[in-house]
Amino acid sequence: MAYHTVIVLCSLTQEGPITWSFAFRPYELIGLIFVFDNYRELTFHPYSRLIRLFINTAIVFGVINITLYYLPLPIWNRVFFWWGRISCGYPTMDVISLSYALVFLLHYKNLGWSTPRVMLYAGLLSIFIILNFSGSGSLLLLLILFLSVFFRHSRKAAGRVLIVGCLIFAFGLMSLQQYFPREYSQGKTLLETKLKNLIGDNSADTNTLEDRDKQFAKAQRRVENSLVEILGIGINYATNDSEMLRRYKDSYMIENEYNLLRVCYGLVGLVVFIIFIIHMTLTALNFRNIVGLMGGGVFAVNSFTLIPFVLYPNVVLLAFVYVLITTNENPPKRFLIVKTKLGNMAFILKVPKGLKTFFKR
Repeated sequence: MAYHTVIVLCSLTQEGPITWSFAFRPYELIGLIFVFDNYRELTFHPYSRLIRLFINTAIVFGVINITLYYLPLPIWNRVFFWWGRISCGYPTMDVISLSYALVFLLHYKNLGWSTPRVMLYAGLLSIFIILNFSGSGSLLLLLILFLSVFFRHSRKAAGRVLIVGCLIFAFGLMSLQQYFPREYSQGKTLLETKLKNLIGDNSADTNTLEDRDKQFAKAQRRVENSLVEILGIGINYATNDSEMLRRYKDSYMIENEYNLLRVCYGLVGLVVFIIFIIHMTLTALNFRNIVGLMGGGVFAVNSFTLIPFVLYPNVVLLAFVYVLITTNENPPKRFLIVKTKLGNMAFILKVPKGLKTFFKR
């Protein structure tokens, strides 16, 4: 954040428009880390309650997202949604949120749900991810389920989820082919294209990975010398706003956090970012925090196809995972349960630890 501040201040002195979300959104990460770090003191509830709320919200979102895809409501501002994707949101981002939900569901030890419920929710989340037909989403789903088999806490649930998920996927695929042939044909074509992109097959009709390389190459032309390559060119003209891309010929968009940092923040910014990811990974390993390890992996992977510091859902989930990694899971003892009486009435109070003597007296 310190280096980001330097880049923002330098960008203000340079020519060219600034997309303000690129300047201010990263600071929200600090505020969110502070909020999540103090969540238990603010609400008197454990993290498990917040995680259950997040998973339930993900399930509700998935159901609504699929249902509204087939309902031509007048609120939509476009006639057609993403080609080949059964979704009315932003699939590339939605699959990341759903992947985080799946990680919490399979690996958070204090969730308090039965195995059948975990299996049902994991199956639904897997289906929601698949129906977005996202290359990064499909890769993350396979990695999460495959790696879950090797972790003792999630092995039982993950093994059953894999079996049930395969059955649901086969049944869903046949149903989709029979009742929604257009969506089936488009989804099949899209998945084949994504697979060809991953294995480097040049026969694919489109290549989103290649498109991202072109975005990077266009921006890289603005790097004039070695000093700029080391320190970066600033965030001027960097944007994800289509209107700004049309208005300014020098504007550019890079849907890859690593490449964006390399251009805007230079090699210094890229190295700091990689150190941050390594720090999360090593801390999670040190505390044997599987949620943090898997969540950090989701963040590292989706940084290849998104710019997570600009997308609010990604900033929120990164902050929460970071807090889960670096915070002791046991509730803090800053507050004490004190039983006291006033006349004929009894009270149970949560009071600051420093007032224990006062209440006893």
